[in-house]
Amino acid sequence: MPQTQHVVHATSACAANSPAAVYTVAAAESAGVLADLYDCGLNRTTVFTGKRNIFVGWDEFATLPYALATQMVVGLQDMAPVDASCLNAPDRDVLLSLS
Repeated sequence: MPQTQHVVHATSACAANSPAAVYTVAAAESAGVLADLYDCGLNRTTVFTGKRNIFVGWDEFATLPYALATQMVVGLQDMAPVDASCLNAPDRDVLLSLS
């Protein structure tokens, strides 16, 4: 069985002097997508339903054919804060994978 991959993700804060939020994550699993929903119109046209950023889980088989995904939703397990001072990247996003 392969080891669980630990991920450290630092996101820059809105204020320039604010520290970044850094966490380790024991596991990440795709849960579904945020999507704009469409329906079938006349003469096989596609009609926007007016619903934007609706969560559609991977098990929602009836809805998935009508969903245009805009973002993937990921479930994170066992998040733990980490000291960000060692990253030296306060002004940009950092994504590191550690084994």
